[in-house]
Amino acid sequence: MHKLLHWGDQLNWIPVVCLVVASLFVFLTRMLTVWFFARRLSAVRGASEAEMARILAELLATRRPVVPSVVSSLYFLSGVVLIVVTLWGLVSTAWWMLPLGCLSWIIVHRPFMNEMQVWSQMQSTKMTLEDTDALLNEANDEKKTFLVLNYKAGRSALVDLPSGEQIVISIGTATAKVIAKRAIVGWYLPKVVASERLDTWQPEFRQFNELHRRINRDMFLDGVLASLSQCRSIDDIRRAWPTMQNPILVVAKEKLDIHGHKSSA
Repeated sequence: MHKLLHWGDQLNWIPVVCLVVASLFVFLTRMLTVWFFARRLSAVRGASEAEMARILAELLATRRPVVPSVVSSLYFLSGVVLIVVTLWGLVSTAWWMLPLGCLSWIIVHRPFMNEMQVWSQMQSTKMTLEDTDALLNEANDEKKTFLVLNYKAGRSALVDLPSGEQIVISIGTATAKVIAKRAIVGWYLPKVVASERLDTWQPEFRQFNELHRRINRDMFLDGVLASLSQCRSIDDIRRAWPTMQNPILVVAKEKLDIHGHKSSA
């Protein structure tokens, strides 16, 4: 008969005691949550509808949570502990630990139901607003373009990336570099993001006269700008640089496309 009341020869009281403690833990953290929530909404009491709407809008707009994150985490954790203790008691003590745990859950969650429902609705609304802001910010970021702020033909170009970072594409006498300013020293000691020797793109570059070198440097700069125009950040440039097409070929292809459109027109 005792097997119908509990598992084993003797009743294991430890899960029962732990269930009582876990229920008290849930109740106390629930009380603490309600106290913080009521404290934040104390200004709403006795206010007009317009004033109440303004206060609630400010609470939803601010990044500060209505209830401290530590308290919310404790309240969530206490509920998890209550569920785990109930399942533990079901396995190690008796079958009636399951209905006892369910009853405890109902009892400790019965007080302050209205306040907790309002808090839950505010949390859901706040999360929805934060998700909407994140989507809007992402959409705004996508609208940002690869913008050339300063251009010196055959020498350099200052570019503002969609990420907000700035780079300089520099075409020197022997090397093409992409540089960016450092966080502390700025442009006084810039960091090299990517670089390539000019004779890699044009093997006969050193043998050209000054005029042909200038023409090639113009094509190098324009080709690099065109190749990197889809990059949104410095990290994108680092990834794209090793597989970037020869800038001279890029410029030549663009000119052929332009002439092809003109001919068809």
